[in-house]
Amino acid sequence: PKTNLSLCRLPLPREPRAAPSRAPLAHSPRMAMASGAGASSSTDRASSPMAVSKAHPANALLVRLGSRGDNEAWSRYLPSALRLPHPVAPPARVAAWESESTVDTEDQSDALGAIKVQGRVWTFSRQAHGCRWVQRALDNAANDDERIALLEELRGHIVEASMCPHANHVLQKCITTIMPEALQFVIDEIVADSVAEVARHKYGCRIVQRLLERCEMVQLRRIVETIRANLASLSKHPYGTYVVQNLFENGACEERCAIMRVVQGDLISLCAEPNSVIVVTSVVEALKPDEQRVLFERIAENPGLLVSMAGSKQGAALVVRMLDLLQEPHLQIVAAGISAGAEAIAASRHGREVLAHVERLGDRFGAM
Repeated sequence: PKTNLSLCRLPLPREPRAAPSRAPLAHSPRMAMASGAGASSSTDRASSPMAVSKAHPANALLVRLGSRGDNEAWSRYLPSALRLPHPVAPPARVAAWESESTVDTEDQSDALGAIKVQGRVWTFSRQAHGCRWVQRALDNAANDDERIALLEELRGHIVEASMCPHANHVLQKCITTIMPEALQFVIDEIVADSVAEVARHKYGCRIVQRLLERCEMVQLRRIVETIRANLASLSKHPYGTYVVQNLFENGACEERCAIMRVVQGDLISLCAEPNSVIVVTSVVEALKPDEQRVLFERIAENPGLLVSMAGSKQGAALVVRMLDLLQEPHLQIVAAGISAGAEAIAASRHGREVLAHVERLGDRFGAM
């Protein structure tokens, strides 16, 4: 017998599908806000420690550690701000720390309130936030005795503080606000370590400059002697050059004359370096026009030097001054040197300014 294949094509009966399970509408924040009961439950969840920890981890951590002991072994794994020997900061202060990038410094200080820094100056000075608190305490101190008491906490750490990206600001504030007589131990610690090393440091050079501006030369004798012994090398250093310039501006006549002698004796070498040419410019500005012309004539005898000088801001300014002061035949020598290196000079913005100045001179460079 033949099988009726049409029966095999009949669809099998299907079981009814279960409706998909959906979360209650009250779980949606928007729906929860629309209903009174939902709003209440949402508020409870938002105020729970877990919700706080997701929104403000530091706040939740402080809440959970509010009763901890300072001597517990695991406390050393906490951030440095929580390991300080004082009670845990309230959440309001932590919120101010977290909003540092968006809140003005003055607003932060107001939000933080009066922070006691005495006894913690060295600890705070090494922190981005703490160094500001110490500086504010120095500004708000009632008298020099209070400022000196804060400075004394840096004793033994002066060199380290001068090279710290945060503590150097505290040390500068101390130098500028405290009477020079109380700064002698600051000078002594720098001298005992290495004046030249501090003067060549990115942050240390600032400390040496503040001392040169504030203290008497009698106090600074050993620092000045070290600077004078390293004038040429410091002048060529990217940070040491600022120390030499500061000494030339604030030093006594003896120090200024010493720097002038170094510049006159090593003029060509100093002009070839972008850092030391700034020192040469400072010396030139202090000379009379006839004395300036003598130095410029020596530079003009090295045409290749003009091309390298024109590439830096201070070097280009010096070349422009040369063009205004020099006379024949040295003026033609400078003109020929600039003409020969015009392509290389035009590669930099400052060099193009030199070429533009040459064009403005017009008739004086008819030979070009």
